[in-house]
Amino acid sequence: MTSFDFNVADYGSDDNRSYDVLPEGKYDVIVLEAKEKTTKKGDRAIEITFQVLEGQYRERLLWETLNLWNSSDQARTIARDRLSSICKACNAPAATSTDVLLGRRMQVSVGRRMNDFRGKEENHIKAFTAKPLHQHATPAQSAAVVPRYPADANAKPW
Repeated sequence: MTSFDFNVADYGSDDNRSYDVLPEGKYDVIVLEAKEKTTKKGDRAIEITFQVLEGQYRERLLWETLNLWNSSDQARTIARDRLSSICKACNAPAATSTDVLLGRRMQVSVGRRMNDFRGKEENHIKAFTAKPLHQHATPAQSAAVVPRYPADANAKPW
């Protein structure tokens, strides 16, 4: 038997937060994580995790997989174009690694589409743009966002 050294009632959420597909729209996000992964076909790709910063969907996560080393020329070109858009939106147009992107803010335009493989609707990021300069954050919005998950997947949450 394993005992807990904390009160489980002190954790979790009672707000019945939904993890349904986000409505289409623009969201201010931060680049939370970027990691290399292997696709089902054995190609290398980068998966970038974005976290919504404010509003009703604060702390919700969105993902973008970039097939930068795909065997398909077209897939590589699309991925490189999208990475370029991400870097420009983060004000890091000359980035040479994903480390430069971590913690950077931007605005994403989110859409919805049917994932025929999974048989359900999902979000997809349609565009990446720099956060407009005329939008000034309120003091509450300026407070540091505490990432929901540690950037290092091997890090312990305690």
